[in-house]
Amino acid sequence: CWNGGMIFLWGFGIVVSPADLCQLPMEEGSCGRYTLRWYFNSQAQACRPFIYSGCEGNDNRFLHLEECEEHIVGKHSSELQPRMFTLTIDAAGGTVEM
Repeated sequence: CWNGGMIFLWGFGIVVSPADLCQLPMEEGSCGRYTLRWYFNSQAQACRPFIYSGCEGNDNRFLHLEECEEHIVGKHSSELQPRMFTLTIDAAGGTVEM
């Protein structure tokens, strides 16, 4: 997790350090508009995909892998090692398998 700087959470008017953001769990939310998003998994120390419901949840949620890596890991994606994984999405159950 990147330890420098601060993140301003729009709409709430609070400031959270990236280290705190890194510890937030993945939260899917409670609506029915399922979309692919990325979060930082503190146990794996890496950004992982998940299915976001479209509302609620927390701020450990990013539109793109690169955005997650830049904000959380603190590295631009070009500096990271390439990796391959298979992503299986079960939209009915809202689960993601890698």
